[in-house]
Amino acid sequence: MTAGGFCLLIWSVSFYNGNTHLVSLIIGLIAGVFIYFLVRGLEIRFGSSQSNELPIFGSIIVTIGILFVIKQVVPSIWGFAEINMGDPWGFKIIKAGDLVFTHAKLWTIALTAIALLGFFLVNRYTKIGIAMRAAHFDHEAAFAQGISLKVVFATAFGIAGAVAALAGTVTGVGIAQLTPNMDLIVFLAFPAMILGGFDSPGGAVIGGVIVGIIQNLTKVYQPEWDLHWLGVGFDRVMVFIVMLVILMIRPYGLFGTKEVHRV
Repeated sequence: MTAGGFCLLIWSVSFYNGNTHLVSLIIGLIAGVFIYFLVRGLEIRFGSSQSNELPIFGSIIVTIGILFVIKQVVPSIWGFAEINMGDPWGFKIIKAGDLVFTHAKLWTIALTAIALLGFFLVNRYTKIGIAMRAAHFDHEAAFAQGISLKVVFATAFGIAGAVAALAGTVTGVGIAQLTPNMDLIVFLAFPAMILGGFDSPGGAVIGGVIVGIIQNLTKVYQPEWDLHWLGVGFDRVMVFIVMLVILMIRPYGLFGTKEVHRV
């Protein structure tokens, strides 16, 4: 996400060559896909000799290692200072009763909804989507039926790269700042996936909403209840506390599939 957002910055209309933000967004998405293909190649090269042998947690560890490399490369090019990318949607505010929204936030919600809808349509109704679901359920059986696991994994990583670049884009515009520490947001995706269930895309979406609610409620009630001694950023810690409590009750997540072991 960080790398995709900074690749987008190169083409930003606010600073450089006069391209529109739409062109900048497209180029940022392409850069994100390329970076994710590079990450996947490194995972296969150093994590396993076969693309379908690397366990999911091994893949996560390799990805985190590459993340630390990217975090050193990005500041060496753009520095550590926060960079404002400008706002293609303006800084206007819309009020709906007691609720206040900026145009940037509304566009973030809209783009997120479009991305989610597109993913679910592809995953549900296209051949590659059906192939991805089959490979997820049983990759050996899918391979036996003639499904190319390399194509499936490449497509999945391409989608992940585009979505990550989109996330970096919507995070960096408006009053927010583009920074090498944007990866901290990514770590909140883990409790979102775990809360919803690793094998439930819809559950991951609901898990993300739960994470957002927990963070905002903690930010509101921590000063109100005079809990300053918990420190700044306790809202992120609270997310993991709730995650641990739920995992003790439902180890497979709120919407995950319960595993049945037969002896």
